[in-house]
Amino acid sequence: FRVRSFVNPKEPDTKNVSGVVQDLNYVTTLGKRIKDAGGRFMLDFHYSDTWADPSHQELPSAWKDCTTSAQKAERVYTYTKEQLQHLVAAGATPDFVQVGNEISYGMVGISVKPYEHSGDDWAGLLDVLAKGCKAVREVCPQAKIIIHTERSGKPDDTEFYYKKLQDLDYDIIGLSYYPFYHGVLQNLRTTLTRLYSVFPGKDVHIVETAYPIQWWPEDATIDTRSTWPVKEGSCDGQYKYTTDLIGLLKDFKNVKGLMW
Repeated sequence: FRVRSFVNPKEPDTKNVSGVVQDLNYVTTLGKRIKDAGGRFMLDFHYSDTWADPSHQELPSAWKDCTTSAQKAERVYTYTKEQLQHLVAAGATPDFVQVGNEISYGMVGISVKPYEHSGDDWAGLLDVLAKGCKAVREVCPQAKIIIHTERSGKPDDTEFYYKKLQDLDYDIIGLSYYPFYHGVLQNLRTTLTRLYSVFPGKDVHIVETAYPIQWWPEDATIDTRSTWPVKEGSCDGQYKYTTDLIGLLKDFKNVKGLMW
């Protein structure tokens, strides 16, 4: 079970439709239910008060005093450690921990590009990631650490990014794959083949995927409906997408997880 975590959700009202409600109390309660039921618990730190994704990696409002990458790294370390200590004490120890969510272009206000770019602060990002990973190792030494990006349709970008992390202490490459953003399955196959060749010691999880039954995404950049139809009243296209995706993933022994 993959559970997101926000620092101070902007909309903590559980009746709010946006779903930005996962504060520490929420995550602790749900995490304990997962563990008590015998499930495995993946904790996804967004390090933000709201959704963190390639276009939005906003510094939490309570962290505005962190103006340098070094200060942000120390705050990430302290926050991660304290959150995990709380979860462990409550009987909700995570089995997997994501240090950041879809961080292809950076996190906590630190900007990079998954290709050569003159304005990047890779040193700052790597410091932040290293401190987050350090906290996980100290508090949850059995947990597997995931670094999560969303360039699964761009094998060159994905390889470039994880090569930058070659000295980082983490376990799993986490990818988002949405065909209406990242393209046909062949794109994903090429990326997975590249990852297996270049990073043979790293497992891979598809930590996010989905396909619609009827509501086609307004911001979709690639139309895959000829391959996987989207038709009101039928889940055939969604079923075929899921079957095709799982069939592809089974070809890769380094792929160990799929999250819907």
